[in-house]
Amino acid sequence: MCRQDKDTEVSRNRGSAKPAKLLLLEDLHVLSSMKDLAQNLHFSPITLLCVTPGVMLRHLLSANNSETLSRGEELKQLLALADAHHSDLLPGVYEGGLKIWECAYDLVQYLVTCDIEFSGLRVLELGCGAGLPGITAILKGAEITCFQDYNEEVLRYLTVPNVYLSTSAHPHLEGAIAQCRFYSGDWIDVTTLMMTNHDVGFDVILTAETIYCAAYQPVLLQTFKDLISLKPSSVVIVAAKTHYFGVGGSVQMFRELVERDGFFDVVSVKTIDSHLPRQILILRPHI
Repeated sequence: MCRQDKDTEVSRNRGSAKPAKLLLLEDLHVLSSMKDLAQNLHFSPITLLCVTPGVMLRHLLSANNSETLSRGEELKQLLALADAHHSDLLPGVYEGGLKIWECAYDLVQYLVTCDIEFSGLRVLELGCGAGLPGITAILKGAEITCFQDYNEEVLRYLTVPNVYLSTSAHPHLEGAIAQCRFYSGDWIDVTTLMMTNHDVGFDVILTAETIYCAAYQPVLLQTFKDLISLKPSSVVIVAAKTHYFGVGGSVQMFRELVERDGFFDVVSVKTIDSHLPRQILILRPHI
């Protein structure tokens, strides 16, 4: 079976029935209600604001217009679906984007202290969920930031509000959300759409907890290869647990995949000690 056939098979297993989509800000009616929410929040000079799904749901359901109330019901249904299955992962339906996973925080902490100069860079966060690493890149000066999540609802009700609220906390970033793009869908389909839109050649690709499934790792690696800029300074930063029980993914497995492929050099730059250790990996194009 060729790589394209394998990718198609993985995509089908993930339920990639819905086409990849670029969300347009003018169609995101939820942004109008964010202005009201922002007025009731107090910011510090270094705010990285994260609105949880529960807070967002209460906000939407308290609205006095039918459009916003219907958006709240849509989010409520997705949360109820995950709750009914007692799982944060429903392959092909919901990929866990409404939960903020530990490695997202690890990646944010790494970005805050690393020596990458983000000013003027093009940044992509894959499997973004709440979008905290991508928002950190914006706060550090990224020129263009794209966010991708499997579920459109996650982008609409979690990522976009967090980007809006976090950038609104900083006067010099007013309007920064207009320089962001939000893609929903499977990695394979999103890559095709991004290429069509000329959203390629990223200087930095960020991702957390996306190597959890062994079957998805080759597709993720190919996505990196398709979308990264071929410059010595380009970098992919992966935050992950050393092992994911039940789904087969692990840092060691992913490193071996990258090394066999040969497109990137890979190195572990940080280990977070825990009952289940976590790591930060750096991938650079082997030029």
